Amino acid sequence: MRNTILYLLFFTAAVPRAGAQFCKPEITTLNGLAVNIGPADTNGDGLSDQPGVEMRVSDFLLDAKSPCNNLPLTITITKNGQSAPGAATSVFFNLTELGTQIVRIWAVDSEGNTDFTETYVIVQDNDNWESQPPRPMGCDPDVVPPTIVMYNGLSAAFIPNGAGSAEIQVVSAQFLRRFSDNCDPAAGARPRTVKSAESTGLPPAQASLDFECDFDFGVSLVELWMKDKAGNYGWTQSYCIGQENVTDYCVNTIQKGCAPDLIPPAVALYNGLAVNIQTPGTREVPAQAFLSKVSDNCGAVSNFRIRKSNGSPVPPSATTVSFDCSELGTQPVEIWASDQSGNWTRAETYVIVQDNTNGCGASPRPAGGRDGKPWPAWKDRK
Repeated sequence: MRNTILYLLFFTAAVPRAGAQFCKPEITTLNGLAVNIGPADTNGDGLSDQPGVEMRVSDFLLDAKSPCNNLPLTITITKNGQSAPGAATSVFFNLTELGTQIVRIWAVDSEGNTDFTETYVIVQDNDNWESQPPRPMGCDPDVVPPTIVMYNGLSAAFIPNGAGSAEIQVVSAQFLRRFSDNCDPAAGARPRTVKSAESTGLPPAQASLDFECDFDFGVSLVELWMKDKAGNYGWTQSYCIGQENVTDYCVNTIQKGCAPDLIPPAVALYNGLAVNIQTPGTREVPAQAFLSKVSDNCGAVSNFRIRKSNGSPVPPSATTVSFDCSELGTQPVEIWASDQSGNWTRAETYVIVQDNTNGCGASPRPAGGRDGKPWPAWKDRK
């Protein structure tokens, strides 16, 4: 069976800025979101005229700070490789921009120090708006579906289910980055998910997904559905990556219970973060930046660790990992979490290390990931 890790890489040429000061802002973004296109009124006539979707800078941003001068930051977003920050806090994608679209998240402090990180959104047209006639955009009646912005991938490790096997349970809401509606910001129903292979094209009933040892190692496509108060449904597609844990619980079964507690925490990770290298050529990333959801069967989860992936079964000691100019591109990392009984969970994700603002000086940039390859080799389950 495949235990496959997906990596989407995007790079941009270094852009030295004359007079750039030592202290630049730092931005950490999600490396990838997914969104479904919908009707939009761009000329103000009350009818849908150009189906599309608005993506906000806050959709992508996990953290932004000015680490050494504590100056306030202005955060903006651009698309299509724009080489200077603008004033926009959102960008609009239409039917001509389906598929993978690159965006840049910019931070500028009050002294003009600039940093940006490049990431992407996968724009979908699941409802085939291109072939549909214009429709009223008002709320009496409301016939416009909601907008769903979804994490483009979660990574998780199988843990014992207490029934002699192992599974990954993902709550539907864990895939949701943002929900919005043209008439009412509140959802009329909880998020619902279904594996794409099992989809009927109708709204699913389940609010969680179980990924099983025998069928769901590697990448499983999923659909996230939500409806507004008027009953209009929208849905967006993403995926979950099922991985082995420190112990392969699919063949080493452990029963539930807390006396003793032998079951490790359940961990769901964002599938990739993007960061820009800093002068003098390093960037540090904490383990907790990757965590989408953590839970435990018996109590609190208190320890989080990270290291560059090496496959060792021994938990690392570090809570952060540092990258330098020799590590531009895709860097797989292991995120570890333990409960109060000392049971560890390990799952792999990655960091896209970029050099957008010449933090590495005149050093050349790689054309792809490590060793010049566009992504690491797929990983087979042993």
